[in-house]
Amino acid sequence: MKTLSCSLRRYTSRVVVLLLCFASLFACAAFAQSPGIEDAGKQLGKNFREARINRVIVSDFVNDVGRVTLQGVLFADRLSFALLEEQGFETLNRDRLNMHLYGPTLPKNESLEKAEMKAAQAAGAEVIVTGKVERDAKTVSLKVTALSVSTGQQIAQGTFSIPRTQTLDDLAAQLAQPNGEIYLVGQNGISMPACAYCPNPKYTYEARKNKLEGKVVLTAIVDRSGKAERILEVKGLSDGLTEQAIAVVRQWQFKPARDLLGNAVTVMVPLDVTFHLM
Repeated sequence: MKTLSCSLRRYTSRVVVLLLCFASLFACAAFAQSPGIEDAGKQLGKNFREARINRVIVSDFVNDVGRVTLQGVLFADRLSFALLEEQGFETLNRDRLNMHLYGPTLPKNESLEKAEMKAAQAAGAEVIVTGKVERDAKTVSLKVTALSVSTGQQIAQGTFSIPRTQTLDDLAAQLAQPNGEIYLVGQNGISMPACAYCPNPKYTYEARKNKLEGKVVLTAIVDRSGKAERILEVKGLSDGLTEQAIAVVRQWQFKPARDLLGNAVTVMVPLDVTFHLM
């Protein structure tokens, strides 16, 4: 999960293997039903700390027929950033998983579940968090499962839900590559878009008064012309700064992502917008 604030953001960690913790502490762990994404991240974080787990990675969520949609990518990004807020373990950059999961060496006849485990192991994770998205008339429900990479044993499982919206429905209708038209960075060597013109955001009066600083993380579809479309919040800030971040990203112009042949492609990518008082 690479992010842009005109620069690449990476996460590193050290390896400490404590496999015995899995069986003893999490054989039957589950977190509360129907929390929000941040609550789910906090409960999972508590579970991981108790088990002394050091490296966690979140895979793209799938729909009810096992396909990755842009909606599933958005939810996985949001949960990954919620876990990044937790202390005591490292949440790995999701691109480290996608680089292996969606690479050209993936066997065509291998199941997604088996491929995810291999990719998580190659990325250096001890635990992989997967998700399944289902919908009813009013809500989107997500079933989240944490699995030991070494044993495949279930460590924790639970569900959370959010209101269903037209924007989320639109994302649910769009499959990500290799089945759809929009790539994820790292798939088959797809590069990151690069900022060509990315002006700084404006502060709101309230945020300046409260001396609020930080980063808003968004996700956007960057098309082949380098324009950001369908901009959505992944991790926001108060006092109107999330809205200011979305407004400025609409003005940004990128050098488009490219495939291995140098062709411009459309990608879904997280973006950082930094607010810093001078």
